[in-house]
Amino acid sequence: MDLDTYVKRIEHLGNNYTKEVWKLLSGVDGYILGIPKQRMYLYGTDANDMPLRPKYKPSTIKKKKKKGQTSSHVTLRDTGKWKASWKLVKVGNKITFTAPNDSKTGYLVEHYEGNELFGFSPRDGEEIFKRWIKPYIDDIIFPNEKIDIKI
Repeated sequence: MDLDTYVKRIEHLGNNYTKEVWKLLSGVDGYILGIPKQRMYLYGTDANDMPLRPKYKPSTIKKKKKKGQTSSHVTLRDTGKWKASWKLVKVGNKITFTAPNDSKTGYLVEHYEGNELFGFSPRDGEEIFKRWIKPYIDDIIFPNEKIDIKI
């Protein structure tokens, strides 16, 4: 199959594209939300791939070390309850995530002002696209065809 045929079939999805992607992602939201959770935990970065600031205070570092938790960078994880409350949401054609509007979320948003706590980083988006969206859309467009794009 050539690239033009592939693109035409994607265009044929039209407005259904976002609907189909939402249907897929909302069905595997635990996996999808695991991607930014892991990014924050492993790298301490926000949705813009910028380090979460301010850094932990010495007293927080001491507590984290005592609990056996990562203290070298901000992870926004203590018990895991806050990140477990995240929900995948669709706003217009944008798919993102949010947390309940409670005191914990309010505190973190205020304390880490300037950081984009919610949203998928460019790398998160690439991973989601490669792992979930592209195979799903390919299966819709080419249900019984082997895809081997020739350019």
